[in-house]
Amino acid sequence: MNLSNIPKHPILETKDLSMRFGGLMALDKINFRVNPGCITAIIGPNGSGKTTLFNIITGAHQPSSGQVSFEGEDITSLPAFKIVSIGIARTFQNIRLFPQMTVLENVMVGNHCRMKAGLWASGLRLRGISTEEQHCEEKAVQMLGLVGFEGDLKIKSSSLPYGSQRLVELARALCAEPRLISLDEPTAGMNITETMTMLTTIRKLKDLGITILLIEHNMRLVMGVAERIMVLNSGQKIAEGNPEEICNDEKVIEAYLGKKDLRYKVA
Repeated sequence: MNLSNIPKHPILETKDLSMRFGGLMALDKINFRVNPGCITAIIGPNGSGKTTLFNIITGAHQPSSGQVSFEGEDITSLPAFKIVSIGIARTFQNIRLFPQMTVLENVMVGNHCRMKAGLWASGLRLRGISTEEQHCEEKAVQMLGLVGFEGDLKIKSSSLPYGSQRLVELARALCAEPRLISLDEPTAGMNITETMTMLTTIRKLKDLGITILLIEHNMRLVMGVAERIMVLNSGQKIAEGNPEEICNDEKVIEAYLGKKDLRYKVA
């Protein structure tokens, strides 16, 4: 028996997932599987439902119908803080750092779901709290190094250039120790150098065994890093496959790429 041909049990799965906002059907019965340890991308034109899908997976929205499962468990009704605690973290299309907090403090926030001390224990500085905070700080420094951040850890995050803020946000998400991380347009607004740094970081995370779910408009990056791609258009899944299959899918070319001469070579 060739074990390599046996499909992996999905780490994440949606079944008939739908989301309606008033009279708008933002997602229409989306069935989707993410294999563990892989980089999976979701692409599609603006308004196709990509971020809505992310928001449902990460607990920011409750779907109108359907189900989301993580490692075989139904997580559809869980709130966002519970989603983080079970192993799903995310970054946002629009950066959401605390501008008056330092780089280090912003990243340490990501470890909150792993800390054992409650609010009262922290406020009273009970025994063991200092040790836990020190561990949290050490982890934050480690995650900043992992993503390639090289700036001053004690300056306010609002003082950082855009690309560095993206790295800080990613480090914060990694501090939550996710088994799956959802990246919503991680290279938006970045220059070529910053984009290549992010690409290297994404591949590094995969090598560490973290499953990556990615929304990205940079098609060259998607085709160069993703192993599976799902395409949404007007809230519906119109294609799913490997990069080569997606590049040559006529529905994708028409709905997303627009012209046949925009087909990309697979890196």
